[in-house]
Amino acid sequence: MVNRKYLRPTYYMNFKDPHITQKATKLIEGIPTNHDIEKAIKLFYFVRDEIPYVVKNNNEYYSRENMKATATLNRGFGFCIQKAVLLAALARAVGIPSRLHFNDIINHMTSKKYIEYIGNDKFLYHGYTELYLNGKWVEANVAFDKELCVRKNWPIVEFDGVKPGLFAHQDETGKPFVEYIKDHGTYSNVPYYWILFGWMKGYGFTLHGKRKIKK
Repeated sequence: MVNRKYLRPTYYMNFKDPHITQKATKLIEGIPTNHDIEKAIKLFYFVRDEIPYVVKNNNEYYSRENMKATATLNRGFGFCIQKAVLLAALARAVGIPSRLHFNDIINHMTSKKYIEYIGNDKFLYHGYTELYLNGKWVEANVAFDKELCVRKNWPIVEFDGVKPGLFAHQDETGKPFVEYIKDHGTYSNVPYYWILFGWMKGYGFTLHGKRKIKK
């Protein structure tokens, strides 16, 4: 049996908040109680496409408060970790165990201009969700919305609740897309300060704002 910690509310996965519970209930309306895969698919596509992928050049966007599921739902957009937290919270709200997984990745289709902008060719502590379905953990990466992928001609992540829903290593032509280079493991909650330390080290900013977070 899966550990109960993957079903509990946390500071970040604050699904007891009415905004989360009401949204989750509405999204799975009409789906039979024991059909967790159908529920997970519905939640996945809501977060993937209705919460667009957005990065910002200001420290406040990456604050603890703005990592909360409610903050991302109310804001209506987010970057990878914020979206992963929202999916995890929505899943727990409907009784599906969830956890977060972090990796350092390289997006080979990222422009040179953007690499220069962030000061690193790696995206550190890229986060996605894992959902416990039919007795196993299934990866569910909601980071890039469909509109963004179509605009940039990037492979689109699909999810069926059975196979891993992760970034493709290559596009249909064989051109490299995303490379997973370092696994930071899975967590029942956001390891915020550990992530922050990794960003400080890798991107060169400080807590005093000498360089803004540019993830």
